[in-house]
Amino acid sequence: MTAEKILFFFLNSVRRSQNREKRQTSGMFNVVYLVDSSRSIRLKDFKKGLRAIKLLTRKARRESNVFAAITFSTDVEVSFNFTNQRDAERKIEKLPYMRDKTNTQLALEKCKTELLENPNSGLIKGAESKVLIVTDGQSNVKSELTLNKAQALKQSNTEIFVVAIGYHVYGMSELLDLASTVDSHLFRVQDMKSFVEIVKLIPPIRYQREVKRP
Repeated sequence: MTAEKILFFFLNSVRRSQNREKRQTSGMFNVVYLVDSSRSIRLKDFKKGLRAIKLLTRKARRESNVFAAITFSTDVEVSFNFTNQRDAERKIEKLPYMRDKTNTQLALEKCKTELLENPNSGLIKGAESKVLIVTDGQSNVKSELTLNKAQALKQSNTEIFVVAIGYHVYGMSELLDLASTVDSHLFRVQDMKSFVEIVKLIPPIRYQREVKRP
C-alpha cells in the first residue's frame, strides 16, 4: 500500500496547477529531498535511506523532473542544486552523514530561499514543487519555528511529503502537520531497510502509464 501511495501521490506527474500561467509546465516538477542526518539515525541506516532515495529518483519521469537535496542535522547544507535525474542519482550517494541534532526548520527555510526562490538554483521556472522530508522524528533545534517554515512553503504552492521512519516515531504530531495532507503526503515505514524494499516495489517507468489511485 505504501509503495502504491508513493507512486500515485509523489511520483505521478499529473497534478494540474490552478494558475493559468503555469499550465505550460503542468506535469513538470522541482523535487527537493530534505534528508535527516541526525545522530538518532545510525550510519548504516542513513546509507540505506540514501539508497532508497536514489531508487526513488530512478523511478521518476526523467523528462518531467529536476532534483535537489538538502542534508540536515544541527547544521544544514544544500548538498546539490537542481539537476537532472542521472546526475542526482550520483550526488545522492555522496550526501554527508552529520550525526548531531535535528534542525528541520532551517532545512525548510533553506529549501525555500536557496532553492525554490533562487533563480540560479537550476529550477524549472513555473513548474510545481515537491519537497520530500525523510526523517525519524521531531525537530529539536528551534522547533517552535518548524511548522511556520513549513506553512510558508505550502503557501508558495509547494507540496510537502514526509517519510516517517519507525513504528514509534517521536514527535509524530509534528510530522503530521508538516505533511500537506495526512492521507496523501505522509508515508510511514518501519525502518530504512523497509523504505528500500518499498521503493523496489514501485514499477519501472514503462509500467507507470496507468496509475490508479490506491
